Amino acid sequence: MKENISKALSLDAIKFSLDKEGFSSNTRVSSKINAGGDKLLTADTSEPRTRIPMDVVNTHFICSLCNGYFVDATTIVVCLHSFCCACIVRYLEHSVFCPVCEVLLHATVPTSKLRPDPQLQALLYAILPELYYGQCDVLL
Repeated sequence: MKENISKALSLDAIKFSLDKEGFSSNTRVSSKINAGGDKLLTADTSEPRTRIPMDVVNTHFICSLCNGYFVDATTIVVCLHSFCCACIVRYLEHSVFCPVCEVLLHATVPTSKLRPDPQLQALLYAILPELYYGQCDVLL
C-alpha cells in the first residue's frame, strides 16, 4: 500500500533578493506530477520583477507581543495568529484568549491550541538569512 507523503516546497526553489528599497522576487515556481507520481518543480523567470517594500513584509514576521522578529514561530490554530513561542507561552500563563483578536483558546489548557510553524520560520529565514546566522552565533 502506497502511503501519501506530503513534500514541502523547498525555499531554495524560490529566489529572493533584498536591497535597501525592499524585497523582490523574480522567480515563479510551478509544479507538475510526473508519471511516477513525483512532484517536479519548475521555475519561470520570464515575468518582470515585483518589488514589495520591506515595511509591508515586516508586518507579517513581527511578534505583536515582543515587537521583534519571530523566534520559533508558533501559531494559534483557532485564529491563525502567530507569535514567538516563548512570548505566547508566557502570555498564556495569565490568559486564555488570543492577544490579538481575544478569541477563547481553551478554558483550562490554552496552550493546547498552539502549534509550531516551521514554514513561517523558514520563510522568515529565507527572506532575512542574517537572522538565522545571528541565532546560530548565539548558540555557539
